[in-house]
Amino acid sequence: MLPAMPNSLRIEHEQLREDLDQAIRIGGRIGEAARVLQSLLRPHFRREDDNVFLGLGLLRTVAEGKVTPGMSELVAKAEQLKSELPEMLAEHDQIRKALERLGQEATKEGRPQVAFFAARLMHHASMEEEVLYPAAIVLGEYLKSLLVPAGAVPANDRSRSMGVSPLV
Repeated sequence: MLPAMPNSLRIEHEQLREDLDQAIRIGGRIGEAARVLQSLLRPHFRREDDNVFLGLGLLRTVAEGKVTPGMSELVAKAEQLKSELPEMLAEHDQIRKALERLGQEATKEGRPQVAFFAARLMHHASMEEEVLYPAAIVLGEYLKSLLVPAGAVPANDRSRSMGVSPLV
């Protein structure tokens, strides 16, 4: 049972995408910098939406003590996040560099709204690193402690433990 991502995060990602599209439409150096940023953000946001934020959609439910066996799918998602975290943080470094360039171009061209967008997205990345990623991992660990018997391998990790590559 995988939940929808929290509405607040879905809306924030949608707004960030819209602001980026507006920067691209400006064209020139700002548009070019925004297109580079977009090429980095698209796959990164997709990975976050699919693998990080889904679990957070159940955070309130779990905090209320309502844990069901169907939530065990989130254990594998948290394990995946832990293994992919170094790569995701490296993506954030690339995104920050692209944001710095976008912010510089926006400042040079007198576009404070684009510079503000770049600063806001940098803040968003920091929030993910400091709060959201760790919360998704802790949630998975907590569910694992409740739902997965000691020594058992979560359902989605069984193929890896047997030396078989998962079909993706």
